[in-house]
Amino acid sequence: MKRLRTASSTMAGYLRPPLKTAAPNSAKFSAQISPLDHLERAGLKTLTLTEAQKSRLREAISDDIKKASNFLPHGVSEAARATAMKSGIDLCSFTWHQQNRFDKGRKTFVVEHFRPVSWLRDRCTEASSAADTLRILVNEVVVIWVLRSEDKELRRLGYRFKRPNPHKAYREANIVRRSRP
Repeated sequence: MKRLRTASSTMAGYLRPPLKTAAPNSAKFSAQISPLDHLERAGLKTLTLTEAQKSRLREAISDDIKKASNFLPHGVSEAARATAMKSGIDLCSFTWHQQNRFDKGRKTFVVEHFRPVSWLRDRCTEASSAADTLRILVNEVVVIWVLRSEDKELRRLGYRFKRPNPHKAYREANIVRRSRP
């Protein structure tokens, strides 16, 4: 029987518990994003900032959302799962930062945000409290491993940055996603 490679089995001396649920990591996730979230909310709505300054704040929040996404369990599309399983890879146990260990040059797989980062950022900056921001981050941030070809199809259909209905977008791109682990 072939043993699945997981993040912990390939980390050579670096021990990290496998990702299982969002709940234990949600405080870390919120702490990562909240300071900038409140800075942008205050900065964009009350301070006089140049467009360049506003743009940098939005960019910083977007980057934090992407980085904080690594604290959450990653889902997987059926096609990505099948491709990974052929090589004995359990994608759900890896994050974007670990991808080069099994996908050199990131040629096969992409970590996809089910709801675009720009949409998540806008929702967070519109939230009225840190608690509301946390609810958005825990309930709305969903990251999914997909094949690069599936990601290209989403882009071809115009769903790179705007995705009013992510379920519809995935259906149109023929991406079947598995539930969060």
